[in-house]
Amino acid sequence: MEISRVIELLRGTEFFRGVTDDVLEDLANRCEARALAPHEQLFAEGEPGDALFIVSDGRLELFASEAHLDTAGPGACVGELALFGGWPRSASARAGAEETTVLRADRAALGEVMGRHGDALSWGIFRELAAKLRSSIRVRVEQHGMQQRLRDAFAKSVSGDVMERLLAQVDPADLLEGREGDASVLFLDIRDSTTITERLSPPDVIRFVNTFIGPLVDLVIDGGGVIERFTGDGFKACFGVPLRDPTHAVQATECALRIRERVLELNELHRGDFPIGCRVGTGISSGRVVTGCIGNARRLAFTVGGDTANTAARVEGLTKSYRTDLLITGRTIELLPDSRAFRRVDVVRVKGKTTSTELFDAAPRDAAHVAGYAAALEEYRRGDFASAAHSFGVIARTHPDDGPATVLAERCGELAAAPPPAWDGAFEHRSK
Repeated sequence: MEISRVIELLRGTEFFRGVTDDVLEDLANRCEARALAPHEQLFAEGEPGDALFIVSDGRLELFASEAHLDTAGPGACVGELALFGGWPRSASARAGAEETTVLRADRAALGEVMGRHGDALSWGIFRELAAKLRSSIRVRVEQHGMQQRLRDAFAKSVSGDVMERLLAQVDPADLLEGREGDASVLFLDIRDSTTITERLSPPDVIRFVNTFIGPLVDLVIDGGGVIERFTGDGFKACFGVPLRDPTHAVQATECALRIRERVLELNELHRGDFPIGCRVGTGISSGRVVTGCIGNARRLAFTVGGDTANTAARVEGLTKSYRTDLLITGRTIELLPDSRAFRRVDVVRVKGKTTSTELFDAAPRDAAHVAGYAAALEEYRRGDFASAAHSFGVIARTHPDDGPATVLAERCGELAAAPPPAWDGAFEHRSK
């Protein structure tokens, strides 16, 4: 880089503004230019500060524990606090999306120039260091405040490990401002709420719900999920956000299967405590979601929205219609490395959607049972309703606990008596 260009850059910084040309030239001769590829790291957090850097072209992005702090454009100085203070670097710096060029003045070069022109340089350096220190303190205070707000929002919704990773890896601004990502959303609801409230006193209703919901919440949190909110007699949970995890579908489905087992255990454990047992319905959907924190400084809550979340809620509601305790969308199943534990139950259009959704539940252990259901479903989907009604009826009589087979046997009988004018293999549910 030409000396004249280097002098021009030095003169444009707060450090060296007002310094005479002879001093700038002396320093310019001791600076070296360094080119950075896009996103290439310049220095890491915690490294000793051994040089001052001035951005010539492009930009540097500054991070603390992966949280974005600032952007430095042409003429900006970085690294000076660690250099002059003798501290480890409090942030890391890497190039932005384009090639970036910086000037590097190491400790020895600056020491030589300071030794000859200390009076000319000292005031500008002192003034700029003071300004940077104030800015650094302000950023740290703001960041601590945002982290505390996030800690309050997630304190009872995630495990301690997830909380610490969340604070270390996620930029608080992303959560406060909202972002989009891939996730799996799980809705759970305790069945027969009306019966429960009619047969139990108000205190016992709360005790009943907490007796069963509490252990299921633990399964979600211990499985890496987040309890987004409680719904009175159930909850909404998400996997894969706010900490990104490509295995979110696996986490959600494994959690759902553990929930099924735990409900059976809890019913046996509390058989003598309540006059009725607990049944739940669980629905899972995967895809794009919008996440963020809503509220204000006094009350902040993490929320997950979008079509995926809406679909999960609809699917959970359909567990009643299919007389089963678990339904999972085809998109979730596609993300599993091994889907043999699940069977396709139906293809539907849920209320509010025009596109079809595949529904799956936990597959029976009997392979012949699974194969028979799949064959009956194919008859049904191609419009052979009479044959499908017979096939589903045989399964329902042989396996009376197979709720979907019973439901589809009844539905196919009705469709055989009054065939729909147009049939594409997807049943349209008009209620939530």
